[in-house]
Amino acid sequence: MLIDSASGPLDWSRLRDDTPEKLAQLIEAKLEGREVAAFQEEPVQVLQLLDALKQSVAQAAGKKASSGVNTRRRKRRTA
Repeated sequence: MLIDSASGPLDWSRLRDDTPEKLAQLIEAKLEGREVAAFQEEPVQVLQLLDALKQSVAQAAGKKASSGVNTRRRKRRTA
């Protein structure tokens, strides 16, 4: 259910890699003799995995229910 709800085209405009720009700035600063500031670690939010999974399933179920699409599975015939 989660995979189906997350499947679809990827919006590449939302993703941006600025690593080359940051690296160029660091190299330029080093070549000019400027002191390079040390990176500060960003605080990391710790998620409770089970709670996050429950929220994801609830959101996916809400989207499926509101879409009006019949998601009932068909029974297979046995010969």
